[in-house]
Amino acid sequence: MAYGVWQQFVQNDLGVVIPSATIEVRDEATGALATIYSGPNGGALANPFTAGIDGLARFYAAEGSYKITATSGTNTATLRHQPVGMAQYEDVGTGDGKLPLAESVIFRVNTTTNTAYTLAAADARTHIRMDNGATNATIALDPGVFAERDEVRFTRLGSGTVTLVVDSTVTVNAKALALSPRYGVATLVCVGTDEYDFFGDLA
Repeated sequence: MAYGVWQQFVQNDLGVVIPSATIEVRDEATGALATIYSGPNGGALANPFTAGIDGLARFYAAEGSYKITATSGTNTATLRHQPVGMAQYEDVGTGDGKLPLAESVIFRVNTTTNTAYTLAAADARTHIRMDNGATNATIALDPGVFAERDEVRFTRLGSGTVTLVVDSTVTVNAKALALSPRYGVATLVCVGTDEYDFFGDLA
């Protein structure tokens, strides 16, 4: 049996990644601690377990809806109705206003000092950390790069600005295109052919 994956970075209210948080997973319907695994084909994983030092929490589980609680020190955050497996493809009607995506959002992290970054298809489901120091940086979005439901996250690590620069043939629905403030996090989601929603810490 192959198990579905759930993975997400643990962050505080400012979007700063929190390392080594404690993650507890419960069945949403019963409230019982869920049986979770370390890989798609099984492998024991304690519940609760400790997220990585990079802040990434990942587990595999049978198809269903889960309540996930992250704890770091005295701070606790809970995500309700988190879908795993085929439930990720359904409208599960989360009560917290979160959008269930059809795929696990993030599977790699890319920290770059490139101040003129151009997005490529390989950046889908990547957390891009713009380590731009005091230099203003741009992220170019050209046509035909991503497919519907592809998602990219960005963090601005430097004091210089980070701005999404969009080709004239691409539509981006956003209140602004610059990440703000420092350590701000924004998400780019492809919602159709060369059309995107861009949201988060923007100004």
